[in-house]
Amino acid sequence: MLKIILDCDDVLYQTNEAALERLNEEMGTSYGLEDITKWGTISRELDCRLEYFQDPEFIWGLPVYDGASEFIASLMEFGDVVLATSVSPCCATARMNAIRRDFPMVNPENALICNDKCHISGDFMLDDGYHNVVRSAAKVPVLYEKPWNRDPRYLATVSSYRDFINFISRYRRQQYEQQQ
Repeated sequence: MLKIILDCDDVLYQTNEAALERLNEEMGTSYGLEDITKWGTISRELDCRLEYFQDPEFIWGLPVYDGASEFIASLMEFGDVVLATSVSPCCATARMNAIRRDFPMVNPENALICNDKCHISGDFMLDDGYHNVVRSAAKVPVLYEKPWNRDPRYLATVSSYRDFINFISRYRRQQYEQQQ
């Protein structure tokens, strides 16, 4: 049975999309995801979106990506799914309650709030944070491609839920064939 670790923000929840939508509405700008070209701070105006990540109501109200629940259900056929999320302490309760609301199929004990995901071990990890993937304790860390993390040097990259499921299936098939 596999242990699959999933990041929440920008993998399951539309975090940056919602932040940009709010920023654009409040400031009269027209930023899109492609404007976020690196992890962390970029420009004074665009970085204002990061302030929303400290707001429990913002965290509670984040929409999930289409197909996220079905994605998790599909992964549960392979084994245990662990949701690992990094939120500020003031947003921890909001995030845990949102996870329970949005993903009731996930055991609440498998929802972890942690600032540094490098200590979470498992078979697979899917995260959009390059820094999390390269330091991961998972056997197979996989980068979920976003505009801020595109790196042609990193080979284990997927751009959709279907790609990740196929990746795990291929990996398991290869492991099985090597044992035969």
